[in-house]
Amino acid sequence: MRRVIVVAMLVAAVAALLPAAVGLYLQQRWDRLLEHVAARGYRLTAREYQLGWARSEARVEVAPPADADDEPTRLGIGLRLDHGYERWLGGGSPRLAAFSGRATVLGGPRPLPPLVVGGTLGLLGGLDGTLRVPDVTYSGAVGQLHFVAGSGVFRRGPDGRLQVSGSLDALEAEAPDGRKLRLEGLGFALRLADAQASLPLGELSVTLGALSLDASAAQPALALGELEAALASALDGAAAAIRVDASVAALTLGSHTYAPSGGELLVEGLRAPALVGLRARLAALDAAALAPSQRGAALAQIATAALPELLGGEPRLRLRALRITTPYGELAADADLGLAPPSAPAGGAEGQISAGGEPLSALTARLTGTVEVSGPQALVVALITGEQTRRVRAELALRGEPADHLSPALAADLDAAAQASARRLLREGWLVAEQGRLLARLSLERGTLELNGKAIAVADWLAPGAPPGAP
Repeated sequence: MRRVIVVAMLVAAVAALLPAAVGLYLQQRWDRLLEHVAARGYRLTAREYQLGWARSEARVEVAPPADADDEPTRLGIGLRLDHGYERWLGGGSPRLAAFSGRATVLGGPRPLPPLVVGGTLGLLGGLDGTLRVPDVTYSGAVGQLHFVAGSGVFRRGPDGRLQVSGSLDALEAEAPDGRKLRLEGLGFALRLADAQASLPLGELSVTLGALSLDASAAQPALALGELEAALASALDGAAAAIRVDASVAALTLGSHTYAPSGGELLVEGLRAPALVGLRARLAALDAAALAPSQRGAALAQIATAALPELLGGEPRLRLRALRITTPYGELAADADLGLAPPSAPAGGAEGQISAGGEPLSALTARLTGTVEVSGPQALVVALITGEQTRRVRAELALRGEPADHLSPALAADLDAAAQASARRLLREGWLVAEQGRLLARLSLERGTLELNGKAIAVADWLAPGAPPGAP
């Protein structure tokens, strides 16, 4: 009898302590999550966890990696965690805890509605939840913002796989001057093989029913309809592949039409370790401390330094069925480009591209593939006219003369010169007329370019001291 009493007391003690032990376990998981966020360079400006017996509360404020402002824009997250018997013994699949709360943007230029979250944590670590943006209208000095029916669901399995999908029926933003941005029928779906991997692998798709932006003094009105876009990344051994495809059924800018348009871009054979390193270097860049011009130069320098390692294998780029509607007709392009294997040096070992030599020249020398671009003659003439107009305006500005509006006589001269340039390109074979369109076929073989059969040494363009436009 005494043993029964002792066992019963032990069971009661364990039963009494178990919710608190689960709460402590949840706190440890929360701390590990925040450590992972901090390891990516984000700053935790506020952090709190109140441990309770059957209910705990967590709060954190996350700021960008670097921000020169005294009051940076932050993401505030507050959660209530229920981890008592009432949650364990409820109906449905077994669950360790339930959570509810909201995420709010703090210190932004305009108020934004909170993202309301809720869900459950499974016994094996899986996470299921919902997202919701309340129907709300904000008004203030920076205008008005209106959200309608935003919701989503997410699931993170014990193996780290993440799935998120959602939609927003409508969003409307109005500036103080009355200019409006309207968005309707936004949907998205994200699938990641491992949410915490150093290289995100999975798929992201976005659809948009309609978007319109009123005209301003400097920009014409914009209207878009039926946009579909998808981004996918995959890994084959140490080689990464990225695919992007997009299409839009309706797109107008002012009185000009630019749809239907669409195409697909596929890049294969990128070195995955180099992508991880490039991502780390970009994340470590203190962009907020740099001026816009310095930021662009720093990004270009990081990207250029990463090219030798990133393209050190045999990457390939394919542009499939790019079709862009323009006011002058359709522009079409297809491409299949790659890098041939590095040549063996005199010593017989496989050649390697080093960052210390001339990596860009060496990479260009390995280029191989084909590109085909076609368009109506009116589009070619318009492109030539635009480039010549830009040069004339730059020259006028250097002379201190008005350059915003060209005289009718000068504009007519530029148009005539562009027509003559297009005819010369046809006459000399740089462009070919085919079925009422102008066509350029490019073929690359280890740094030698043939444009409609005319050979050009591409590598010479990058040689030290080579003049711009040198063949």
